[in-house]
Amino acid sequence: NLAVTALTKMIEPDFGNVNDASILAMLAESPLMMGLAVIFAAPLAEECIFRGWLFTGLAQRSVTLAYAVSCGLFSAAHVVGYIGLYEPRTLVLCFVQYLGPSFVLCRTCQKDDSLCAPLLLHMAINAMAQELSGTETLRTDFIANVSHELKTPLAVMGNYATMLRQPNLSEED
Repeated sequence: NLAVTALTKMIEPDFGNVNDASILAMLAESPLMMGLAVIFAAPLAEECIFRGWLFTGLAQRSVTLAYAVSCGLFSAAHVVGYIGLYEPRTLVLCFVQYLGPSFVLCRTCQKDDSLCAPLLLHMAINAMAQELSGTETLRTDFIANVSHELKTPLAVMGNYATMLRQPNLSEED
């Protein structure tokens, strides 16, 4: 998934996953409820549907089909609500970002032969993503504040330097 993220940033440097942005906004409004939904309820529902029902059911016929359908629908479920609100290119990039984690969750389900491992992994991924998004917000705010605090004195020093270079500057100036 790191490779997909790096490629995404190369294609569209200012890219941000629309689903992540939406979740962050809701987390800001109601951290406890959204935290419970993101870390517990969503993984439980998604794992029951995408790994428990789709993947396990289809894997009895074709493992390849099971991976394709489960990963594709999992990714689509995370972006379909944003159709019409964002450019198709942005939605495709979001869709692609969900394929990697979905594949890993399918593989975990296949190896463990139960929903326990993918469910716990999904919960852990969402918890880490939630924690890292808060860290990213702090980092962005810090950089913005430091940038502002450095620009003001640097601008003043630059103005003084420009003024001192003037040939007709008097002693009083």
